[in-house]
Amino acid sequence: MNDRRRTVLVTGASGFVGRHVVPELAQNDWLVRRAVRTLPLDANDVAIGSLSPATDWRAALEGVDAVVHLAARVHQQSDEQAIELYRNVNIEGTLHLARSAVAAGVRDFVFVSTILVHGRSNYGRPPFREDDVLTPRGLYGNSKAAAEVGLKEIAPGSGMRVTVIRPPLIYGAGAKGNFALL
Repeated sequence: MNDRRRTVLVTGASGFVGRHVVPELAQNDWLVRRAVRTLPLDANDVAIGSLSPATDWRAALEGVDAVVHLAARVHQQSDEQAIELYRNVNIEGTLHLARSAVAAGVRDFVFVSTILVHGRSNYGRPPFREDDVLTPRGLYGNSKAAAEVGLKEIAPGSGMRVTVIRPPLIYGAGAKGNFALL
């Protein structure tokens, strides 16, 4: 019998969702390793700098059983620089992390996407289904949809299960983004 605690790498651990996910994982007996941009805050943190296709994930993924990928470029912008940031972080950065996870023998990869991969609304139509054709809206929705497509190409035959979560509006105490506009 193997008594080793399972290890999970959480990207975006210091963000709004990450600050809630990390304690839950720890309470459920996961050894949580947080990927952070700058100097580690504690022994289980690993500094990765910016999320990009050039990020070196080897040390962060060593001994990791699962990845929960929360980090993303999230704030809507429409200028040319924003297009490059969405592509670099949300698409290429995500796919590079997934390929690195496969190379490290990670068994589970959880990708937090967005409901915007289905467009803006389903008002007056049946609820969205996971097998619906993606009709993303905006730079953010398009970048997350492209990452999902790439992950579906990486997963088969890799030995790594990919789970995609498509949350709608994220809210709670201290929430920023769209909820703060209400």
